[in-house]
Amino acid sequence: MSPFLEIPETDWLAANALAFAFYDRYPVSPGHTLIVTRRLVPNFFEATLEEQRALLDLAVQLQHRLSLELAPRPDGWNVGFNCGAAAGQTVFHLQGSGWKRPTSAGMWPAVRAKRPTDPRSMRFITSYSITASSP
Repeated sequence: MSPFLEIPETDWLAANALAFAFYDRYPVSPGHTLIVTRRLVPNFFEATLEEQRALLDLAVQLQHRLSLELAPRPDGWNVGFNCGAAAGQTVFHLQGSGWKRPTSAGMWPAVRAKRPTDPRSMRFITSYSITASSP
């Protein structure tokens, strides 16, 4: 059993037919959220293409929502998946993680990818960042 499946719907920030999102209990920064599949899947690469899309759809929804709600507005975003113990995964239920990144935190190492329109294009990318310019 996954501890994520025990989180009550009243604590969810967003959901769709295949996934749901909630605030991380151990946030990296305000607004840090986790997006998990409703089905117990060990990692991103074992999820169906539909589940991968569902996770990314929620990531986009949450980025828009949190951009409006968080103050100060985030300068950038980190969105990623840890797949396997060696990559830092501690709960073996697929989870995407997203958090705001202020410029004051320093620049993230240069890893750039276009926002994927098809999750298959991310098959060998285990994490990526979406960065918006400062207001």
